Amino acid sequence: MENEALYQNSAPRESLVKAIIGGFIGSIVGALVWAGVALIFDVKVGWLALGIGLLVGTLVNILGKGVSLPYRIVGVVFSLLGCALGNIFIIVGVFSKQFDMSYMEVIKNLSFDDTLYLLKETFDKIDVLFYAFAAYEGFVISGKRR
Repeated sequence: MENEALYQNSAPRESLVKAIIGGFIGSIVGALVWAGVALIFDVKVGWLALGIGLLVGTLVNILGKGVSLPYRIVGVVFSLLGCALGNIFIIVGVFSKQFDMSYMEVIKNLSFDDTLYLLKETFDKIDVLFYAFAAYEGFVISGKRR
């Protein structure tokens, strides 16, 4: 009985809030890395979406310490958000170069409707596959037992 109480006290405490924070950080960092690579090498590297899913899933898992469905959903949502943000950051970077504007100027001048339109126009069929793999990684990794 004492060992069971000791185990329960030393077991990691789940935190959905920390999982969300981890997902948010992972999606932003992953999106920035994806956009940075795309802009530096002047090519959209779709398979980097897998890195976003890996990063998001890992951070959700480490910070959230949960294994149930809500933690997995956080992993999926933030993996997909990171992929979309990566594409938006690439668009902002391309516009910044083309129109000799700062990133902030481009962001200030892009409306929400413009952003959605540009996302649709730059979205390739293969992106569906990469987004799906990123979502899958976010789902599986975020709920792994550690």
